[in-house]
Amino acid sequence: MRSVVTGLGLCLIAIVCFGQGAVKPSSEADSADSRVIRQLEMDWLQAESTTDPIIVERLLAKEYVNLTPTGTGPGKAELVKQFNDRSGNAPPYSVRQHNMRIFILNDTSAVATYVKEYVAKENGNVAREDTTDIFTKDGQTWKIRLSRTSPHTSEN
Repeated sequence: MRSVVTGLGLCLIAIVCFGQGAVKPSSEADSADSRVIRQLEMDWLQAESTTDPIIVERLLAKEYVNLTPTGTGPGKAELVKQFNDRSGNAPPYSVRQHNMRIFILNDTSAVATYVKEYVAKENGNVAREDTTDIFTKDGQTWKIRLSRTSPHTSEN
């Protein structure tokens, strides 16, 4: 089952990325959509840092798919529930993003890639993961449709 879901996720990424012709990373000076995607990623980081279920509810599409290194992770409803259960309690780690690249594929689809770094507050242990978020735009609103994470293996 895990390989089927992972395969479907990778197919979706390939279709979105390669089905639209030439794609280039957006620069800081690029489109308003690029700036919106960057802000949504910062909001996602804030939601995780502050366990804010309202932000999670706003950012994720109803049919959000969460692909983790161990298989399919919790969807939107389960994440909102988990965040509600821990709301107001700071997580036992700090989290930050770096090396973000944003690809605006067309008027209704975009991809953000970055490295997410977790640092345990108790002992300073560090974990890094490569993250890819696929966004779609419904009307005037961008939503995260799919997230895929994998262990980060290099400092590039």
